[in-house]
Amino acid sequence: MAGHHPTAVPTGSLVLITGITSYVASYTAKDLLERGYRGRGVVRNLPQAAWLTEELFASFTEAGVFDLVEIPDLAAPNAFHGIIFESRPSAIIHTATPMSFDPDPSNVITPVVQTISSLLQAAALVPSAQRFVYTSSIGAAYSPRVAIPAILTKDVWNDAAIEAAWSPPPYMPERGGKVYAASKVEAERVMFRFIEDTNPGFTVSSVNPIFILGPVMHKRHLQGSAGWVRNVYHGEPRVSGVKPFGGCILHFLVLVMQYIDS
Repeated sequence: MAGHHPTAVPTGSLVLITGITSYVASYTAKDLLERGYRGRGVVRNLPQAAWLTEELFASFTEAGVFDLVEIPDLAAPNAFHGIIFESRPSAIIHTATPMSFDPDPSNVITPVVQTISSLLQAAALVPSAQRFVYTSSIGAAYSPRVAIPAILTKDVWNDAAIEAAWSPPPYMPERGGKVYAASKVEAERVMFRFIEDTNPGFTVSSVNPIFILGPVMHKRHLQGSAGWVRNVYHGEPRVSGVKPFGGCILHFLVLVMQYIDS
């Protein structure tokens, strides 16, 4: 614990993490566990996520400080109420989100809003909850474009993505990035509106990364965005989600490959 700043949530507290099988959430769990917190990951299918308890975090599982809970449908009404009441977490880190880049907004935005709403409502019912952190995206503020600067503040929203996402069909694949960004806009707005309207006993924060790189801890993470650099470097013909973001990510990956080759 040496060198770590004091935290509002004391060491030893339970942190509930959604989307725990993802690259970002797994690293988040690793950091929390190594700092002395207890972790509980939310998964849709326990058998399919067993690699977390049996491989990646086996030592923490054996020590009794990490486990998994199953919610098959995160967007279902009151999906989190039972687990929140049973767990009584001190903090909630919400990273779960569809990464399909489905161009149909009803398949992405609607469940994203339903999920965060259900989670916030459940958290507000337990006095143990002190912090709620949402993993959003730079897409909630604007759609990055190469060599075009932008000044971003807490009052800037990507309303253009909302308009594009909900425009009439046909739902072509290139709309997928806009739909993804729009889901983050809507989720953040729901979260901040919930805090204003209900004033629960916890504070909320939104983290808005543009792109996250680093070594993978498990081969399964190569199936998602964590594998994009590797896939492009090895000549994969398509990288999911690159085109909808206007080539910004592709440009970045090319720079990374040039650095690797140098």
